[in-house]
Amino acid sequence: MLATMFEGRVTVEVPDGTEVSDDGSIFGPEGLELAVYIEELRAVVDISSRKEIIEGRSGVEAFTSLEARADGWEILFESDDAALGFERGRVVGGMRLVFWADRLRDEAARKVALAVCASAVA
Repeated sequence: MLATMFEGRVTVEVPDGTEVSDDGSIFGPEGLELAVYIEELRAVVDISSRKEIIEGRSGVEAFTSLEARADGWEILFESDDAALGFERGRVVGGMRLVFWADRLRDEAARKVALAVCASAVA
C-alpha cells in the first residue's frame, strides 16, 4: 500500500492496514509505529551528535549501530524499556526526512519500519 504525507510531497510504501497521518505518524500491524519529520537540510550532519538528540527523545539502554550512508545516516538502539528503536535520516526530493521509532517490539517490526524509510520518494 502506498501512503502520502507532508501535503502530498512524500510517498512511502507501508503494509496493508497501516494508518498514516499527513504530519508523518505511521501506525501499522505487527507493532509498526514510527514518526517521520522534516529537518533543515544542511550540507553535512555529524551523525555522532544525533545520539544526544535521540537520548533527549527516549530512554536509551544501548546504541547498537551508528552508520553513515550516502543519503544520510542510520542509528539503531535499544530502549530502556526493552523495545527497539532507530533514527534514519535521508535526503529525499531536496528535503531531509528523519524517520524515528523507539517502541518497536522486535527486530521484525524494526525491519519493516526501516523498509518504509527506504521506500520514501518525493
